[in-house]
Amino acid sequence: MTREQLQELMHSVLFFDLLASIMALLDVKHRQARRVCSTWHAEWWATDTVRRGLRRQVSPPVLMPHDTHVNDIIALDDERLCLASTRGMGAGAGADGMRVIVNMHAILDPSSDCQPLTLHCSHQPSWRLAAGNGRIFSCGGDIRSYRVTDYSMVAARAPSAPFSFFGLALAPVGPLFAVERMEEREWIVALDPGTLETRLTFGDFQSGALHGMAVVGKELYVGHEPDCSIRVFSFTGEPLRQITGAFRVPHVLRYFMRRLYLLEYNDELPHLDENGEVDESEEVTAERYLAGTRVFVLTPEGDQLQVYDLRPQLQRPGEFVFAMNVFGGQLLIATSSRSLDNVNSTVDSMFALSGV
Repeated sequence: MTREQLQELMHSVLFFDLLASIMALLDVKHRQARRVCSTWHAEWWATDTVRRGLRRQVSPPVLMPHDTHVNDIIALDDERLCLASTRGMGAGAGADGMRVIVNMHAILDPSSDCQPLTLHCSHQPSWRLAAGNGRIFSCGGDIRSYRVTDYSMVAARAPSAPFSFFGLALAPVGPLFAVERMEEREWIVALDPGTLETRLTFGDFQSGALHGMAVVGKELYVGHEPDCSIRVFSFTGEPLRQITGAFRVPHVLRYFMRRLYLLEYNDELPHLDENGEVDESEEVTAERYLAGTRVFVLTPEGDQLQVYDLRPQLQRPGEFVFAMNVFGGQLLIATSSRSLDNVNSTVDSMFALSGV
């Protein structure tokens, strides 16, 4: 078998990193078998960037109900997608809450003519979501947990006045992380996912400095606006390292199978320094205006693997990406654009990218 045939076989037959996991555990004593397995292992890693790279899907965008602004999305299983949404955007936005699209997989099938079947689970404000261990967690100033079976509420946690909760990240075995914010400062809290009681508080940042969060193994990755970096913490709150790159403010972070997907904040305004003042030293470049129209693919160590330009798929004036998550082996992208008729009204849609 030629090298090209081997690469094509691996690309079409093998899925995700199954072979790599098997090879890591396999102990072959026979020399010839060892050489064969080593070759397969080497070819698997050599073709990794070929097999895994974001690519455009042929399916058209899925339009959301009129004036529904999608704040966050998360998969509950292979069919159900949970949305955190508001009615409109900006000063005129109204509460919409958490809803579930129960046939999202069929909707993304280009041969399907299914329409979104949605269920409203809560009319409480919802900005960020997390899910796992049979629960859905919704953050909209306070934090609430719901059962994934019947969407009934299990627990609620209101912040101490005048604080608010922003952002969520759930460890598969461990705490639920959130950002607690007051007028001038904010910090990270680790909550018990069952009771939503505080286990730990750490960090001290200016209000609005922290953005997207993701759990990677036994570490917490947090987007940090003042220096456009990713801060990495242990579960006990110890600062471990800082990741920087060509990206601007890390607004959304998603981790899936050794890949960290980063969506930048759509920041048309200059950054603020640590004192909350306009950073006059920052050079105004075209990179600022690309934020919200591209996805960075990184390794957990911060090495850049790909920058996917979404602009060819953004059709409406002023359209940018506001949320993303992995769903059914694809990266689902939620976009938003302001209505031409009402500045506080939006037109939102979703489309999928393959190659995760």
